Amino acid sequence: MIGLFVGLFGMLVIFYESISLLFQTEYLTGIFLIILANFSWASGVITTKKFNFKINSIYASGLQMFMIGMVVTFLALVNGDFEKARYTESGIWAFSYLLIFGSLVGFSSFIYATVHLPTSMVSIYAYINPIVAIVLGYVFLDEKIGIYTFIGMPITLVGVYLVNKGNSKILIK
Repeated sequence: MIGLFVGLFGMLVIFYESISLLFQTEYLTGIFLIILANFSWASGVITTKKFNFKINSIYASGLQMFMIGMVVTFLALVNGDFEKARYTESGIWAFSYLLIFGSLVGFSSFIYATVHLPTSMVSIYAYINPIVAIVLGYVFLDEKIGIYTFIGMPITLVGVYLVNKGNSKILIK
């Protein structure tokens, strides 16, 4: 449990310069929806672990992606979003990357891990993903990395290490 708090503290340090955005009214709806999504996600992980559904995890992730894809496509049609879209080469590459690595590889791996690993170990994705995004942004988009990021990244990784160290003891037993 300490590892989760250390990792959370590391995330707070990484995003220290942007924390004030949490208190701006124009972001409240988005913040509320993100918290709701995380709560829903956590509830799903706990439910999956508790009831140990006898369903292939890759099939389950594919079914989830298909169903939400249908919902989002319907909402886009209703809102006329397809007419507003601008299709650029960089946008198509970004979409393809997110489709392959974000959805097919990432989400399917997460669902597989949810079934086969302790919940606390699976939860570290929330700490690793921002670090990977920061590094990729630095390498491919020439984004700047500030001092708080340099301080927060190792703190976060120590938290991840502590979670894994605690889980390795559980897995060995």
